[in-house]
Amino acid sequence: MPPPSIPPPTSSYLKIKKEESAKAAAAPRPHVVSAAAAADVQGPPPRSRAAGDEVTGWPVVQPDPYPPYVMLSGRMRTILCPDAFACGKLCTRLPLYLCLGLLIGPLVLLLGIGITALLFLALTLLWYPLGVVLSWLFPRCWPGFSPPTTLVWKAARIFQTFRCASWQLPRSGEWSEANLAEKSELSTGLLHYAINIRVPLASEEELATFTGGIREVPPSNEEPAVDTGFGPTNLLFSLSPDAKIDDLETFAPDEDPVVYVMDSLTYIYPSTPMEWPEKLTDQALSWFCVYGIGAHRLEAVTHSMRASYLPAQLAPPSATFVVKTNMLAGLSVKAGCDSYGGDCFLDAGFSVVCIVRQLPAPSYESEKFETFFPPDSPLLASFSPHETAGLRRVSHSIVGGGAGSSSSAGGGGRDAQREWDYAKFVFRSTLFGLVTFVDHLYGLHLQTSNIFTTSMRERLPKSNPLRSFLVPFTYGTISINDAARVTLVTPNSWLPRAFPFDDAGLQLGWANAYRFLPYQVAPPGTKDFLFKLFDRGAGCRAKMEAGVQTEYWRQALEYWTIVLDMVQRIIRTYWPNPRELVDDPDVRDFMLQNINDIQATSGFVTGSRMADTEHGASWDELTEEEKVLLVTLSISCFIYLVTAGHEQVGRVQAYAQDPTFASFSWSAKVRDEGVMAAPKPIALGQGLIMSLTSTPMPRLLVTAPEFDWSRIWLRRTPAEGAALDDIFARFQQDLTAFSLKCRQYNDTIGERSFPDNFGLWSFDPALLETSVSI
Repeated sequence: MPPPSIPPPTSSYLKIKKEESAKAAAAPRPHVVSAAAAADVQGPPPRSRAAGDEVTGWPVVQPDPYPPYVMLSGRMRTILCPDAFACGKLCTRLPLYLCLGLLIGPLVLLLGIGITALLFLALTLLWYPLGVVLSWLFPRCWPGFSPPTTLVWKAARIFQTFRCASWQLPRSGEWSEANLAEKSELSTGLLHYAINIRVPLASEEELATFTGGIREVPPSNEEPAVDTGFGPTNLLFSLSPDAKIDDLETFAPDEDPVVYVMDSLTYIYPSTPMEWPEKLTDQALSWFCVYGIGAHRLEAVTHSMRASYLPAQLAPPSATFVVKTNMLAGLSVKAGCDSYGGDCFLDAGFSVVCIVRQLPAPSYESEKFETFFPPDSPLLASFSPHETAGLRRVSHSIVGGGAGSSSSAGGGGRDAQREWDYAKFVFRSTLFGLVTFVDHLYGLHLQTSNIFTTSMRERLPKSNPLRSFLVPFTYGTISINDAARVTLVTPNSWLPRAFPFDDAGLQLGWANAYRFLPYQVAPPGTKDFLFKLFDRGAGCRAKMEAGVQTEYWRQALEYWTIVLDMVQRIIRTYWPNPRELVDDPDVRDFMLQNINDIQATSGFVTGSRMADTEHGASWDELTEEEKVLLVTLSISCFIYLVTAGHEQVGRVQAYAQDPTFASFSWSAKVRDEGVMAAPKPIALGQGLIMSLTSTPMPRLLVTAPEFDWSRIWLRRTPAEGAALDDIFARFQQDLTAFSLKCRQYNDTIGERSFPDNFGLWSFDPALLETSVSI
């Protein structure tokens, strides 16, 4: 029997299949990264991981295109140009577009005149409805209407979208001395908060343009001015008040927050080399402290700490290491927001022991603490803090499950596992906020990079070799920090909206920010402290001698050694006779301005003789060797911090895109109900802030002649130029060899046991940039 005949498809069936194909083509593409594109910028793409869940955490999602600022087709899609620009059919469609434009153009012009007339008539007739709309948009001017909480974040997204579409990688090999500005006082703007920091205005930027190009004409030496702090951006912030956190939309229990954030920011979010197979487990918390954003704040629990620090007294004897964040517990928060706080204690093998959280309390009441243990911890049934005079004055409770535990909130009935998950979430989020606020924004941007760059521009003439030597490490800093001043340190701006602190809490936080920095040396307030503070190698060795034998500090010491060697060779090349360096009045003024404008070191070395020689000295009282050492260490420390230091505290893409991993702020209700995460507007806000702090700067490792940033260095003689070329070549060779070691360490994660079964990306020179970015 012949096979049955198959009738041809009907036209209606073909139409349905065609519509299905069109829908599938228009659906969002998964975030897939080609190996070639990934290796071109920052090595091989991350290894794939299994899908995440609410227990281990949601997987990291890479942006599309990978990475931003590189793929032209991605730029065009970002600014919503026609698909022809993205699919490669521009050449075939452009003539058609031109013909259509010739036909439609005159008609559009005539219609425009008519529409303008109609619009004028509509405005005359509809003034009342428009007034209602305006009152909704800007309720501060017309009270009684609810505010649009996303208005400011939409402005941030538009701003960053434009930067992604227009930015080009800086061609540092094309910089020249003619692009540098003359030594002069700079026009500045004061920060709103009372910390006495002035930030040069973006108009004072040399070399860098808003789109990454070269500024051909340097800023002129006009009379310096002071910005009053009022402008269009400030007006937008002041007219768009924030909403209460409990009024914001939250995530559903099974909703992937990473996908939610990346669907909105996929074209502007920076890529990350970090791999987090787990995020919410106890093992992941150890990685978070030892290898992640807490690595530079990990410290040993010493006898002196147990004697003087209350949270250490509330931790069991097995607590060997700690990452502290309780210093932020006393900062007041907005209505409905939960407070910051939590010290995470680890044992000798870096397993999590407990989290001691300080709770906010009025100054006239006893300090309040909660000690959280894992639900299966044997310490829950046996541990009781050894009572001391200090502990007798505090209110303390142990939180968890099992015998002897209680709930600090007064309600027993709380799930033990949720309580522990809550403590971990609060600690991770507090550390994320602490590092972003104190270490990154205040410490690196507004102190280190801002003050060194300002001192360089105001005290070093173009004829001084230090001036050109520091240019690659200060590139774009002025415009970056001025943008931070306007958009992050202004009342109601992006950072105050994302953080939980009210205005009083922000004021107190900024006033004490220098106290919250992770100093590696002690005691402060002495001349010896100044030298040790700038000597990052001494800090690394002190950490390891105290028992913090982690890969972070080993790589930090090796990278510091490479940077210090380069700076020492540069100084010996430019000043074969050290006395010429220390007797240079420009170098003296440069150093004094740096030391005395940094809050933590102000007054340690002054320009005049001091009566109190125990806590400071004048420049003239320092020996020649001390002056040379101070110049060398301070410059090396500056380069170390704006490269690797900024990488450690600024590469937070994996944290910022996942509000269940870490959130800037969250509702106090999440302890008992709902998903432990920031509301959706805050989640998008912290992702946008991350995007805004990731504009590509020149790479530390030079890959092509057009990116050779050493060409800007002053070469006074052919012999000196040859010596500088040799120094730079050796520096690049050392960085390349060190980068290979860093990549080998990350490629052998599976061969190591806990806690070293994780990667470290803070010091890989292939990922580092020469200056801070925004």
